[in-house]
Amino acid sequence: IMRFVRLRNIVICILLLFAVVYSPLTEERSYGRLSDDITESEQALYDSLITEGFNNLTFNNPTMAIKYFKKAHKISKTGTVYAGLGLSYMKKVEQSSKKMGPKNRNEFQGIRVLQNARSAIKFFEKAVKLEPDDLDYKYNLARIYVMRGDVGRLKKALELYKELKEKNSTYRDINLQMASIYRKLDQPERAAELINDYIAVGADSTRGLYEIAKTYMAQSNFNKAAYYYLLALENAAEEDGLEALFEDIDRKSVV
Repeated sequence: IMRFVRLRNIVICILLLFAVVYSPLTEERSYGRLSDDITESEQALYDSLITEGFNNLTFNNPTMAIKYFKKAHKISKTGTVYAGLGLSYMKKVEQSSKKMGPKNRNEFQGIRVLQNARSAIKFFEKAVKLEPDDLDYKYNLARIYVMRGDVGRLKKALELYKELKEKNSTYRDINLQMASIYRKLDQPERAAELINDYIAVGADSTRGLYEIAKTYMAQSNFNKAAYYYLLALENAAEEDGLEALFEDIDRKSVV
């Protein structure tokens, strides 16, 4: 197994190297013509800043990405800028939450997560207000609402996911996201309905299988919960965050 993991890591490193060399993100691109009062040089600088911002996000450097997006913001306040800032702060929420872990929580880190979540929400709400037809903005806004976790924002996320489903959105995990929300709102039966829909189209992701198991746990259906926990474990690769993903298995004595 260890030999396989080393080989996999080597392959990943090679692929990342090719991504750096050949990725289109390393090239300057246009993000749409800005207003007429923006000069060509300002337009070129804006495009370059946005590209660098997304480059840094691609390589998990949200702090640097924020600097580029804020510079672009001084040139023009666009949905792309606000979405870039929202994604950057969302990434910081994910990174801080991962560092905290269930065994390593402290008040300072909790405050940092809360501040970053508020920033992500603020910027995605601005992006959606500027470009209400952009489904990606609404999808990510719903995601950060769920990360924030209070009942009011969970309900807002639910409405956004329902809208995305009605518009035939291609996001395969919407049923999982909605099921997770219904579970948090203490509506496990509704969550189970959505999970069954997800199973019908093929539950092939580790996260999906894990969410199915948690839904059955909420219904005290321990046999099915154990079955899907085991499937998730068999499906899982050794990657960052996996231990945290499954740590409640032993605690709940499911398997």
